Amino acid sequence: MMKQRWISMFLVAVIITMALFAPTLYANEVRIEVDGVTAEFDVQPFILEGRTMVPLRAIAEMLDIDVEWDGERRTVTYVNPQDVLFELEIGRYAVITVDSATGSSFTEYLDVAPMIVDGRTFVPLRFVAESLGVDVSFYGGVVSLLTDEGFMRLRPVWIAGTGGTIYHSIDDCGNMNPALATQMTRGEAQDKDYRACLRCW
Repeated sequence: MMKQRWISMFLVAVIITMALFAPTLYANEVRIEVDGVTAEFDVQPFILEGRTMVPLRAIAEMLDIDVEWDGERRTVTYVNPQDVLFELEIGRYAVITVDSATGSSFTEYLDVAPMIVDGRTFVPLRFVAESLGVDVSFYGGVVSLLTDEGFMRLRPVWIAGTGGTIYHSIDDCGNMNPALATQMTRGEAQDKDYRACLRCW
């Protein structure tokens, strides 16, 4: 009887510890936009140790990148547009990169190791995005990913003399970071029919 009581107390302690130290997904969920479009996930991204963690396959598919999973080695690999391969292992901070053109390889290190949450492989967003040549910014409570194609479509410009107002060729830019905008005169913006953005300030 006493043994059962100790076992019960031990299990309760384990559950409480897990609740305290496991990533609090709902409290730390974050909104992500890709080229101005809000991304949808079946398992939500979250903040862990100051890093935005995202399901790798979902983000990769949005950026038109294939991801391969090796269940035995518990690794995920993907190749960026420059034919550089990246291999990440669950629970390991080291990332192996291999340049397909030269065959040379080297190791990079993550601040937060990849992990599995609800059957999805989560990785630090900034590392993956930058490895794919995608700009990452945080502005107005939104993590924004901007590809080269998205930048050309949104064409953000900063108009001198307007107090930092951002103009676009479209009204809704996806709350873009003004730091990404290039400068243009008011006359040039009017000639291009650019309009003041309602979300960028």
